Amino acid sequence: MGEMSGFTAKNMAVFIDADNLNNATALDHVFADLQSRAERISYRRAYGRPESLKTIEAVLWRHGVRPVNNLVTNKVTTDIALTIDVVEAVCQREIDAVAICSGDADFAPLAIWLREQGCRVFCFSLSNTIFANPESFYDDVVLLEVVNPVAPPKPMPDPVPPVAPALTPVPAPVSASAPVPTPVPAPLQVDMVQQVLQAFPALRGGEPQHLSQVVARLRQCGILGTNTKTTTWFARCAPEFELLPKPVPNQIRYQKKKKPNSAPVKVAPVKQQAIAPAPAILSWPVLAPCRSASTLLAELHGLRSVLIQLALRHVTVADVLLAVPELTVGLLMDLNSVSKKLHEKGVIASPSYSRFIFARYLSSFLLVPPDVPNAVQYLG
Repeated sequence: MGEMSGFTAKNMAVFIDADNLNNATALDHVFADLQSRAERISYRRAYGRPESLKTIEAVLWRHGVRPVNNLVTNKVTTDIALTIDVVEAVCQREIDAVAICSGDADFAPLAIWLREQGCRVFCFSLSNTIFANPESFYDDVVLLEVVNPVAPPKPMPDPVPPVAPALTPVPAPVSASAPVPTPVPAPLQVDMVQQVLQAFPALRGGEPQHLSQVVARLRQCGILGTNTKTTTWFARCAPEFELLPKPVPNQIRYQKKKKPNSAPVKVAPVKQQAIAPAPAILSWPVLAPCRSASTLLAELHGLRSVLIQLALRHVTVADVLLAVPELTVGLLMDLNSVSKKLHEKGVIASPSYSRFIFARYLSSFLLVPPDVPNAVQYLG
């Protein structure tokens, strides 16, 4: 888990947006994780519509969480009700940490306010419902993904011994029919492998990448469906992509397909007992969780922007390509990975400054999508 080293909350409050996170298995995992983050959890509340709270009724009872129904109106009131109770709890009681179980971007201003009050703020969300760039607003973000492991293959039938032909004359001898093999998933096409590599170029280096980041990028590009099971989909391309560690993976590695041997080895079928797989929860931390910072005066925001622009004037396109030579290929690359590498190479003082550089050289770099970019491409 992405537990912050050296910090244990004395008094924590947990607030659940049931309209956004209403998976019982995921919430069980959240409370199991919070036991190591806090000495005491005094506030436990869940907000949502009646049908949303009904789906997690058992887990709320198991962990002593108070359900709070929405008001009967023509608009959803979950977010504002949760926000009011968070502010009231922090102002009236000595709460030093708040856990928000939701991936909704509407709670970003609340997280900023909590950090300004000196609270540690944690976010727990399903990986397919989290908004972009959550680590800028929370001290730690834990992404959850409910994964159904791939079921073991069905046992192969025992070979049927050949039957001797009958003594009565027949027009032609009838041969014994061969056993029908068990159907297997269709292998992933080569062009699909290339689409995965183009969507997430960092895989080409052969180094393990975070599975949540790869899956989020593939879903954003439309390569992987929203409701498609991750392990089932990647099981079709096992020679090219390897999920680590087994049996509950949280990383993925690309490896070139090996040439098959000239003489295939025959393996006798082994009976396997089919075991119904149980759902598992994968979780992993944000690569660089942000820290609380003091509030900047409003009149200094303009001066800060000017100073950043002056500091970045000496950075050229050649400096960027020298620090990140993978950009010269001309493929889309993950913006966070490129920004981190520029920071590690000493080109920029902070990974967040990379957007100023790319916005300055619009004829050389393309940010995708333009409004909230998460990828960059070198145009040559």
